[in-house]
Amino acid sequence: MDFSPEDRAWFDSNPDIKFGSKELGFGGAGIVYELDNNPNLVIKVPKRFIPYTDTEKMQDIDTRTKLFRVLLLKEIETYNKLKKLKIIIPTRVVKLGVKTASGEDYLGLVRPKLKTSLSDLIKLSDEQLFEFRENLVELSEAGYEVAGWLQVGIDSLGKVQIYDIGDIKHCEDKKSAYSRNGNTWYTFLYCTEKVKYFFSDPSRTKTFFKLYKLY
Repeated sequence: MDFSPEDRAWFDSNPDIKFGSKELGFGGAGIVYELDNNPNLVIKVPKRFIPYTDTEKMQDIDTRTKLFRVLLLKEIETYNKLKKLKIIIPTRVVKLGVKTASGEDYLGLVRPKLKTSLSDLIKLSDEQLFEFRENLVELSEAGYEVAGWLQVGIDSLGKVQIYDIGDIKHCEDKKSAYSRNGNTWYTFLYCTEKVKYFFSDPSRTKTFFKLYKLY
């Protein structure tokens, strides 16, 4: 997937990447902020990152963020391998304008802002679900699994995309990828009340059996 034409034009204008005013959430490796100068985009930075100018304080931040910087680099590596897949959120790697004591650039990941709430995911249409399923099949065919909960959101075009690429792992074979992604997919359908929805009306049951299996 790629950024929208509007977002690509914004990047082409060489804007400053400004963030910090609105934190949207955090995970095991990073914190996500809405961009101050473009609310359609978000940025993920290493957990515990604070852009101090004081050298002594920055050395302390280097120590605190070391593990999270490594995890972010692994996420960038995974993204570069899978970025052509439809299910993977478009990502632009940017320098944060701060270096570690050893001279390495602090990096951030800029992405489209998605609708990620459970209430939004519950409203996914049958068409969106089937497209999402096909994209999971594509990921499985590539030999990768989502190691955990499907952390996904809906973009401005109604497409479902994985935003936590750090949870995607390479499998030893396609069969394992299909099996593990299949379990994760069923859990997603259950938690978003889709299992309940399809079985609440006998006319929808056949649709569910076409939907829930990846293979």
